[in-house]
Amino acid sequence: MIEKSVTFENKMRMSEGASNKKEIVDIILEHFPNAVSVERANSSDDRNGTDFWVTMQSGEKESVDVKVREEDWLKKNGKDDVALETWSVIGKKIGWTRDVNKRTNWIFFLWKDTGRNMLVPFPMLCSIFVKNCEEWCKKYKPSIQNTENRWKSECIFVPRLVVWREIYNAFGGAPARQVTTQVSLAENVKKVPKCYNPRVDE
Repeated sequence: MIEKSVTFENKMRMSEGASNKKEIVDIILEHFPNAVSVERANSSDDRNGTDFWVTMQSGEKESVDVKVREEDWLKKNGKDDVALETWSVIGKKIGWTRDVNKRTNWIFFLWKDTGRNMLVPFPMLCSIFVKNCEEWCKKYKPSIQNTENRWKSECIFVPRLVVWREIYNAFGGAPARQVTTQVSLAENVKKVPKCYNPRVDE
């Protein structure tokens, strides 16, 4: 298990510095073909998991939470992974990746030094993370971040392609060879993984 110490000010500066850059707005806008604008969320929305609001042509708004990493490990050592938080405060507050109460539609991962980025639907990410969390925590070494000895958070670095594979397996539709006339809607519903319920599982 790896532990890293950071200051609260540095964490805020890293997040806000990247989020305030104009190019982030432009990149997010490119990911939504039917969008007309992207605007920074207010501080109240930010605390509830929204960094940006994307306004669609229909008038509906999509919530986007931005996750910034200063250094792209793919460029440095060939590791193409994403940081998925298991604990926001270890033992007290669950991480955003498995928080079913998080009010977010999309997670936008940004690797700051290379500009590489990835947009993922949060409900799908939450569902597959809850399903695989225990196995992934054993397979991928957890990393602990110590913020001025005030609290510790924990995440695991999961290969990007593994994340997309699990999303496809869960939501991409069954392969043709597995589809039979005997498969009913009720049977399909039973196969949908239950998301993490902090009131029951904590």
